Amino acid sequence: MSLILPTILWTHVPRHTIRCLAITEDERVVVTGSTTGQICLWTMLKGSNDSSFSLVPLALFTHLQSPIMDVAICLSELGERIVAVYSVGVVSVWDLADGVFLGDVPLPASAMQTGTPLRVLPLPGGELVAVSGQFAEIFLVDAFRLKIVNTLRGHMDAVVDLSVSSFSGVPVLISLSMDCRVLYWPTASLRDDPQIVPLRMLQNETLCEPTSLHVSRDARCVLVVQPDKAFIISNDRFSEVTTIECPDPVGWDGGAFLNEEGTLILWTLHSTFHVYTLTHLLANCPDHTPTPTPTYPPTPTHAPHTHLDFSPPSPQADQKHTQTHTEAQNGDTAQPQQHTETETETETETETEAEAEAEGAEDEVGCAA
Repeated sequence: MSLILPTILWTHVPRHTIRCLAITEDERVVVTGSTTGQICLWTMLKGSNDSSFSLVPLALFTHLQSPIMDVAICLSELGERIVAVYSVGVVSVWDLADGVFLGDVPLPASAMQTGTPLRVLPLPGGELVAVSGQFAEIFLVDAFRLKIVNTLRGHMDAVVDLSVSSFSGVPVLISLSMDCRVLYWPTASLRDDPQIVPLRMLQNETLCEPTSLHVSRDARCVLVVQPDKAFIISNDRFSEVTTIECPDPVGWDGGAFLNEEGTLILWTLHSTFHVYTLTHLLANCPDHTPTPTPTYPPTPTHAPHTHLDFSPPSPQADQKHTQTHTEAQNGDTAQPQQHTETETETETETETEAEAEAEGAEDEVGCAA
């Protein structure tokens, strides 16, 4: 029995421009998708300290020659799958263990006439992924049986982003659309209910150009980002808590919650990052404190960056601010004195010139006589 090993000879180093990535739960393998349609597997090697690491390429998969819009990793009892969605409307699946290509799942042609897919998200359980894009439908694809098992219809415009969270203790799929709506879908019945309807809907006319959403780690707040501002939405009360205006004219590009304490990071299209401390804001969310009727939005105590920075000022900062303010007042007081002295010198010079002209006139009169 002969052993056949497939071999690929590259005439040049393949170009891999990363567009999207996914990381396994153990954080050992990173999967990246490129604009040229390649899937690359990397091993994440940690350095001597926890803050340093390096990526070593393991394998390179080539399939379609169109850009990969998003990539995800599905983990279930049946195994691990790499799921990639191409711009041409094809969902491709590989086995993460051995890299074997398993098959394609084409999206409906009616959806592809509207636009391209943008997002693929694994759902609880690990077998299903949700696919959204520049179309109003959300397609649920079984990554192990390689077929579309259900279609969610609740939006009227492009679904730009997806996330998984919980609402009143129920696991939900959250979808963000250009129709100014945020819908909450129960994940338990996504596969079996063809007539499924969302649990809740948040509609806000100011959500005119949303680009992304992110759920806090404690699942109590949702961050919705659009170029001019970012919205903080309470999952428990299901209402808008507050907004963060973008200080850069180019607008926000994305954002995320960093921890359960309420540290929030937002970045602009110029790749400038802004970190906000929202501890006071999240403390007033329902079920976080015994306060029965919290006030939205809370009154900020200090705002050195924007109206959403609730960190209290330090004593050194207050002393420096007082000193600077006192110096400014002294400077304003000294300026009128200097101006008065200048006016006095000018008046003296004017009187001297007038006396000289008078004496010259008297001399001319004497000569004429």
